[in-house]
Amino acid sequence: MCHAAFSVILCIPFLLVGCGSKELTRPKAAELINNEYFKQANIEKTAKNLTVRTGSGHNYIIHDSESNTLMAVQRAGLFSVQLHPGVFLTSGNVSITEKGRALSREWKEDRSRVKSVNLAEIGPIWIIPTQRQKFLEVTGITTQSPTTAVTEFKWQWIRTESGKALGITEDTVVTSTAQFQLYDDGWRIMARSRE
Repeated sequence: MCHAAFSVILCIPFLLVGCGSKELTRPKAAELINNEYFKQANIEKTAKNLTVRTGSGHNYIIHDSESNTLMAVQRAGLFSVQLHPGVFLTSGNVSITEKGRALSREWKEDRSRVKSVNLAEIGPIWIIPTQRQKFLEVTGITTQSPTTAVTEFKWQWIRTESGKALGITEDTVVTSTAQFQLYDDGWRIMARSRE
């Protein structure tokens, strides 16, 4: 009798340790994916952005590559754009409007290049997020070994208020995958498919 009771007491710690599941579940995978790729701090790296340089003066040069962006933000009423075509270069005035100021709380302002140079006032550069990624759901998990798994998940580009003002439409739902590795402290994401 004592032998059986002693055996049960010795086995209890092993049973308790064995009961802690090391399986990667959909809710756990969703939590890890959402925290890794879709939280606000990380989303700045993966937002779709427009960049607008502001400035004015005879020598404030507008590059051809900026023309489409400037026309789009002017049509949306976010910036005032006045172009002065020259023989070789286009100069102009680009400044933020009141409507732009109202939406600028979701923008990033880079003032590192603000200065006056050769009859040109170089203003801040505005980085305008037009769409952000939103996590939707984990749709499946494939276990490759006891310590590795691949999850399939869906996410979508969501328009920001600035994106709506610019007339940008939402993209379709995107399916991605993430590779997981089990460590002694739990599951970690090792890689994500690029879209």
